[in-house]
Amino acid sequence: MEKRADHPFGEKDRWVTVAPPGDSLSLSLRPADDEHRAGVDTGIQFGSTDVRATAEELIARGVRFTEFPAEQSWGSWRGEFADQDGNTYVLYDRLTD
Repeated sequence: MEKRADHPFGEKDRWVTVAPPGDSLSLSLRPADDEHRAGVDTGIQFGSTDVRATAEELIARGVRFTEFPAEQSWGSWRGEFADQDGNTYVLYDRLTD
């Protein structure tokens, strides 16, 4: 991901937008607060054509997997990782586009 925007607002908040290089899809992030708590299942899933290799690359970059990717009963691969605030995300086997 590359940072596309970083906008401070209020006294201590900021809004950061990231996106895959060269892609028009972006993701906007902001710090958790009393209304938007950290440490939740985000429901966000990232697809990869090689889940194990992607997981190893993420681990090398310091990402903490709470559930290392494994083959599931339906034949696909799936794992779960967390960010520094404890929010969780899924890494799954993108079999087709």
